[in-house]
Amino acid sequence: MNYIKRIITVACFLMPSKTFAPRKDFRIKGHIEHFPSGKVILTANDGHILDSTKTVDGNFTFEGKINNPVFAYLTFGDDMQRVSFFLESKNISLALNKDSLQNAMIKGSPETKNWEDYLKVFHKISMSAAPYYHLSDSLHKASNGKLDSTDKVTIQNALDKLQDYDLKMHKEYVLSHQNSVVCPFFIIDHFINYFEFKQADMLFALVTPEVRNSFYGKKLSTAIEIADRTAIGSSPTFSQMDTCGKTVNLKDYRGQYVLVDFWASWCGPCRAENPNVLAAYKKYHKLGFAVVGVSLDNNKKAWLNAIHHDGLQWTQLCDLKGWNNAAAIEFGVKIVPTNFLLDKAGKVIAKNLRGEDLQNKLNELLN
Repeated sequence: MNYIKRIITVACFLMPSKTFAPRKDFRIKGHIEHFPSGKVILTANDGHILDSTKTVDGNFTFEGKINNPVFAYLTFGDDMQRVSFFLESKNISLALNKDSLQNAMIKGSPETKNWEDYLKVFHKISMSAAPYYHLSDSLHKASNGKLDSTDKVTIQNALDKLQDYDLKMHKEYVLSHQNSVVCPFFIIDHFINYFEFKQADMLFALVTPEVRNSFYGKKLSTAIEIADRTAIGSSPTFSQMDTCGKTVNLKDYRGQYVLVDFWASWCGPCRAENPNVLAAYKKYHKLGFAVVGVSLDNNKKAWLNAIHHDGLQWTQLCDLKGWNNAAAIEFGVKIVPTNFLLDKAGKVIAKNLRGEDLQNKLNELLN
């Protein structure tokens, strides 16, 4: 399960789409020590600025209307320090200190309290993951990266145990917070974004109808629908311009095994994986393996420079719309790097094959 890796691995994420639909009143009153006069910005977690104000003697107020609770930030000063919380139609108070925003006292927001409860659960999971990664790193170093069958079984058993614990802890949280929109919010972030749709579906079934109809509940339902569209055995397709402005259709690659590789020039993990994809392409291309790169760039120069710098030899597509790339939307891509392996008939047969896993799968199919 790739979502376990999020505990320590940095990746590049898509922020949720617009989250603000005015309906019910909210009021935020706050005081921040050591910030007597300065700008405060209220932002939804998609980066959309909802409002801004200035402190007077450290005090500030926001008033407005929302329809559903949404995850939001208050950002302070030129150094852009921020506090996260759930904005909902309540009277919310905050007691803050500019020098220690992590100790913010937030009252009047039940969903923020639910979020704090969840963070405690996630901290326990993170702590339990440390021994697994220590074991994996030790065995890889001892074998110079060439694990024998015993080492592989040892690592897999440890990972299975960690994954079981992770799911158990999340299920316990949902069962005790069935009325909270925090549930679909973290299911999207922790499971959907890592293609763990079976677990997401199981957890989502435990929440109340009201939560299912909330903003994040509807967003999760849509994500699950998209997942069905790109599930193993499905045949997604799209067309897009290549580096020369020529329209390329994914159906043109029928008769070959095709890796649809979503990446971006600004994504460090993507660039780190490119040499492995290149090695696989060089080894298996003549045997019937193709790669179609889809970039989530919006800067053509940066996109082309990255292709040249990394020596990528396969077809590269991009509509320069960033996260709104039409192919990314079709495939439900929320994080890069992400890839899908299609068989000769254009059906998805695997997802997110990286490193040795990609090499092994292609060897199985083509040798």
